[in-house]
Amino acid sequence: MSPQLELRLPDGSIRQVAPGTTVRQVAAEIGPGLAKAAVAGEVEGSVIEIDRPLEAGGAFRILTARDEDALHVLRHSAAHLLAMAVLDLFPGTDLGFGPATDDGFYYDFKTPRPIVEEDLPKIEQRMKEIVKEKRSYARVEVDRAAAKERLQGLGFELKIPHVDEIPEDVISFYDSGAFTDMCEGPHVPDTSWIEHIKLLSVSGAYWRGDASGVPMQRVRGTAFFGKKELKAHLE
Repeated sequence: MSPQLELRLPDGSIRQVAPGTTVRQVAAEIGPGLAKAAVAGEVEGSVIEIDRPLEAGGAFRILTARDEDALHVLRHSAAHLLAMAVLDLFPGTDLGFGPATDDGFYYDFKTPRPIVEEDLPKIEQRMKEIVKEKRSYARVEVDRAAAKERLQGLGFELKIPHVDEIPEDVISFYDSGAFTDMCEGPHVPDTSWIEHIKLLSVSGAYWRGDASGVPMQRVRGTAFFGKKELKAHLE
């Protein structure tokens, strides 16, 4: 029998769980209200999604919409949502990187034809349609060779050399329906969490910030857990 993992909760209490227990399961044991509100978890300072099996114990907390780190997770997931919409509307697009930022998120694209400001409402509308689909963010782990094969098959040529720069031997992808992207995560459970979004601008960019490199376009947006917070930010 595997030894139990010891989780130290913010109130100082200790909870023993079996290895492989998920953040969602821990939240459910604490209470149904917390399980419903849980966005992600944090173990020893590392944020993980709620369905990620726990491999180690330590300082542990459940992140809800009230936590700043949870907002970062939401916005990272919104960047993936943006990529899903752009790929649907602009087939043949190659992906750069799409991180969360302090006030929102962005994603860099190499599209068959330039994205213009007039395209943003159409892209945002497609994002909102995908929100209603409740596409999950499912983590898949592969080795380097399989990661390159995946990217090659998807037509994501720009990211293939980046695989060799990742220090870990296991490379993670996140699958959402037909969409997949190489990414460390974490993400919200599914796209229905990303209801309050707004695309803000499109501008020029370069692959990995190198002005001598591949020209790309950066679409910026923002996301919040609540409609009120989004409205206040935009105002």
